[in-house]
Amino acid sequence: MTSFSNRYYMGMPSKLEISRKIKQLQFEVLHSDEHHMVVNKPAGMGCIPDRRDMGRESLLELIRKDRPLATLVHRLDLETSGLVLVAFHKDAMRHLSMQFLEKTIQKEYLAFVSGFVGFDEVTIDRPVGPILRRGETTVRRKGKPSVTKFVKDRSFKNYTRLICQPSTGRTHQIRIHLSDMGLPIVADVKYGGDIPYLSKIKKRYVKSTKENRGEEKPLLDRVALHAKSLLYMPFGCSEAFKIECPEAADLVKFTEKLEKYSS
Repeated sequence: MTSFSNRYYMGMPSKLEISRKIKQLQFEVLHSDEHHMVVNKPAGMGCIPDRRDMGRESLLELIRKDRPLATLVHRLDLETSGLVLVAFHKDAMRHLSMQFLEKTIQKEYLAFVSGFVGFDEVTIDRPVGPILRRGETTVRRKGKPSVTKFVKDRSFKNYTRLICQPSTGRTHQIRIHLSDMGLPIVADVKYGGDIPYLSKIKKRYVKSTKENRGEEKPLLDRVALHAKSLLYMPFGCSEAFKIECPEAADLVKFTEKLEKYSS
C-alpha cells in the first residue's frame, strides 16, 4: 500500500499560477491512515476537475493517481487554502459525510476583512440562497438555513482578522455572511472585497523603481480565507480527532505587513 505521509504532489500550472509567475502548486498530506487522509490544499488549486480549465490538474485528480477510489468528503473554493478531508473507501466516505450532515464536525476558518469590527463575538443565522448565473449567491429569505459564528482574533488599523466557525456548509457561506454584514473578505471581489495595496496602509508611501515601471502589486491577490482546523471522528475510532493546518504563506506575509504598517 502506498504511504502518503510527508509527501507532496505537484500539479500542472494553473491560470492563476501563470499570472502570478510562481512555482507549480503543491498540496501537503497532514495526516493519513488506511481509511482517509487530510490534506492542505493551496489557494489556486481546484478540488475537482473544471472543464473550463483543462490545463490544470485538480486535487482529486492528483490524489487518484495513487488512490483511484479516493473521494473528497467536502470541498473548498478555488481561492481558499487549507484542510480537505479525503476518504479512501465507501464506508469511510459514508461515516465522514454523515458527520457533516449531522453538523457534528467542528470547522474553523481564518479570514481577513477590511475595516473595524465592533463585536468580539457574534453568531449569524441567515439563509443563503441558490447560486446565481455568475457563480454568486446571497442572503435570501427562501434560502437554506446557514449559521456562522465569528470571533474577533486580531485588529489592525485598516483590517481585522476573524475566526469563523460555520455549523452549516452552504456554498460561499462565510463569504456571504461577512459581505452581508458590510465586512467583505479581503480580495473577495465577487462579494465586494477590496484588493489590499501597500500604498493604502504605509504612510509616505513611495513607489520603488520596479513598481514605477508598471502597476503596484497587491499585498494579496486571492480571497483571504483559510480552512484552519477540523474536529471529527475518524472511521474506526472511538475518540474525536482534531487537526490544524499551518497558515498559508501568503496570509503570513500579509499579516507581517499589517503588523509593520497598520498596527
